[in-house]
Amino acid sequence: MIELFIPMKPVPKGRPRFGKGRVYTPQKTLQAEEIIAWTVTAYMLANRIEITKNPVYLTAIFQFKKACRVDIDNLGKLVFDALNGIAYLDDNQIVSCSFAKTVTDAEGIYLMIKEVGHV
Repeated sequence: MIELFIPMKPVPKGRPRFGKGRVYTPQKTLQAEEIIAWTVTAYMLANRIEITKNPVYLTAIFQFKKACRVDIDNLGKLVFDALNGIAYLDDNQIVSCSFAKTVTDAEGIYLMIKEVGHV
C-alpha cells in the first residue's frame, strides 16, 4: 500500500497544445506530473514497494489553501498519468477511484493506492 502526502499546489491535467506543426503537453502539467512521480518513487524505494501488476484502488484528496474552480476529473487524470509505470504498469489497473477537494492550510495531494484484495 502507498499512502503519503505530496506537498504541492494541485494542478489539473492540461489539454494537449498544438503549435509549430506538433502536439505538446503544457509545461505546468509536465512539472506537476514530475513532482508526483518523483515523490511516489522516493516513497516506494524507502519502503521497498515494487510496481504492481494487480488491480488497484486509488484515493486522492486535493488540498487547496482557498476554494477554487478546478474540474476534479482533470486533477485525477494528472495523478493517473503521473504514476503510469511507477506505482502501476498502466492506469487501466485502477478499478476504483475516489477524489475529493478540500480547503486547508496544507496545500497538496493526499494519495493512497491499495492493491485489490489487500487491506
